[in-house]
Amino acid sequence: MPLMPLPDEIRPASGTLAIGPAFRVAITGYRDPIVDRAVERLVSRLRAKTGLELHSIPTAGPDSALLVHCKASDPKFLSLGADESYRLEITSTQASLDANGPAGILRGLTTFAQLVQPASGGFAAPAAAIVDHPRYPWRGLMIDVSRHFMPFDALLRSLDAMEWVKLNVLHLHLTDAQAFRAESKVYPKLHQQGSDGDFYTQAEIRELIARARDRGIRVVPEIDVPGHSKSWLVGYPELGSKPGPYRLGNDGDTMDAVLNPADEAVYRFLDRLFGEMAELFPDAYFHIGADEVNGVQWQQNAAIQAFMKQHSLPDGHALLGYFTRRAFAILRNHGKIPIGWDEVLAGDPPPDVVVQAWRSSQLVAESTARGLPTLVSSGYYLDYAMPASFHYANDPTNPAAFGPSEEMLKRLAGTPLESYMPKNTALIPGSKLSDEQQKHILGGETAIWSEMVTGEMFEGRIWPRAAAIAERFWSPASVRDEASMYARLATVDCDLQLIGLQHREKSARMLHRLQPDASTVLEPLVDAIEPVKYHARLAARMRNPALGGAALNQVVDALSPESMGAVAFRSNVRKLLLGSDDFAARAVRMQLTVWRDNHALLAAIAPRSFAIREVFSVSEDLSMLSSAALEALDYLSQQKTMTPGWSVQARAVIAKHKALAAGNSDMLTSFLSPTLPPGEVMISVLSSIEDLINAAEGPGHVASAVKTIE
Repeated sequence: MPLMPLPDEIRPASGTLAIGPAFRVAITGYRDPIVDRAVERLVSRLRAKTGLELHSIPTAGPDSALLVHCKASDPKFLSLGADESYRLEITSTQASLDANGPAGILRGLTTFAQLVQPASGGFAAPAAAIVDHPRYPWRGLMIDVSRHFMPFDALLRSLDAMEWVKLNVLHLHLTDAQAFRAESKVYPKLHQQGSDGDFYTQAEIRELIARARDRGIRVVPEIDVPGHSKSWLVGYPELGSKPGPYRLGNDGDTMDAVLNPADEAVYRFLDRLFGEMAELFPDAYFHIGADEVNGVQWQQNAAIQAFMKQHSLPDGHALLGYFTRRAFAILRNHGKIPIGWDEVLAGDPPPDVVVQAWRSSQLVAESTARGLPTLVSSGYYLDYAMPASFHYANDPTNPAAFGPSEEMLKRLAGTPLESYMPKNTALIPGSKLSDEQQKHILGGETAIWSEMVTGEMFEGRIWPRAAAIAERFWSPASVRDEASMYARLATVDCDLQLIGLQHREKSARMLHRLQPDASTVLEPLVDAIEPVKYHARLAARMRNPALGGAALNQVVDALSPESMGAVAFRSNVRKLLLGSDDFAARAVRMQLTVWRDNHALLAAIAPRSFAIREVFSVSEDLSMLSSAALEALDYLSQQKTMTPGWSVQARAVIAKHKALAAGNSDMLTSFLSPTLPPGEVMISVLSSIEDLINAAEGPGHVASAVKTIE
């Protein structure tokens, strides 16, 4: 069944429930506007999925196609204790959805909507009995709106996508060195001078929160202190640890700028600002960041050094701990539960502080061992441009899943990155969290940081991969079948477009802008390439001033981090090599033929297109590799062995691209010594083409080729 996330328990039955023009929904039991509007959204989404003229009549009778019964209101709605469980039963004549509270109704309605798909006689939902509840109560998406502004309408669309895959927390990173994005009426120079003119008004924030509430989604603000605060100091330089003036834009102060923890005026400022934002954002939780403070300005300030000596604070970690404890106390006075990134662990945080582990899964182990409520983001950063399978393989309870090894930390010694990385590497690889530690995991958040992501790009940088992470947070830990995940992800990707997400539309528009009269010629190439991984693009720009200010308007910026076309091609190659699917063999041959022949079309327009010239050599190599793979198919279909030496050229090209990819093979290498291939892209079907060539070398290679892609 095309569900994502997969339910806790699902029992398929025989038959289907037809969805036709007479489809109606009846609501019984407890009713409130949230449930009513959820039913209206269901009907609207089914209208988009089916093209039928459906109508929302929530007063329909017991013979309606879908009966929705909410037992009661839930006083814990929009909190960690909300009851999101539901029971959905579908027969060939009727469907019924039952839940204890509104949150369960919301989750059950999205499950029903996902189940409706084209069938032989029209649109239908398969018969089944589903009992479902989430694995974790906190399932979040963090969006960095500071480094690049994300349009308000795109945030609203993101709420619909989140509801579709049962994510329930929108974490907004509102402030950073680049901009302060929330209107402050108490300190207006924060958004007036501390942004480029793009910020969210308080009226817009209230509208966003109301829209999120309707979808059972909490909105948690992040006001990052004491570091990442240069935008504050443009209008209020007296708060800084170094005299101003400060300016927006990347310069030497971008990572060094930090609030002055020795100045009482800073805490008075925070008290008024946090009070204003605490009233604006009603959620019980409030994030203060507290990450990536390198301490440079603290070391250079004699008054701060004297303050540290007076208060017996031996180093920057201790000073950060002093600051965060005071900030936490301010938040508590405003009725909020504080959250900080995992750097707060160095400052002995109070037991109610939520730790968000990002630098290493090992810090999940440290935080939970200390009994602190913990959110897991390590392994779930979408801006790394990693495939969905990478994130899907990381489990919140596996502390060895992601993070720097001892060897990595040795390589960091003496580099600017050293001060930002965790010091605890004592955890034995492969160890698991104890049952007691697992109780302290509230859930997880996937994140999109926007140094290399504009408002035009960000929907495509999040979706559909975030759906796979949503399944990791909702479904039982035993749900781990990667092939099943990708098959269902393809359906979810289509559904997201039908309900209004613009990730594919924006990508197509960017390609059209790059080459208005020939964007369709770029599309076949786009199906076979992806951006380089991890930090490679960002790190290269940090090292090269000429690249640092480059616009994000290349072919690479229009790409999805993971090509779903490449995913489908990989699946078809596997089926072909297993000899189990004639359709797959035809699909592989057709796709290879397109890639082989498309380069000639690109060559005709390359002289007048800067965008095509950037990826021209990649297209040329893809064409040659596709030609070799077609030869391999010819020999495989005839069960003959290729003549000696036939694959030398293809293997040389494969080796070249593997070498280019090696510079982006892990997080640390991509940051310390990034290599940018032509166009900053990678051939995403390289391994599948290599599998075909290996298989053609002889019968012994077929089994090994299949094994590499299972």
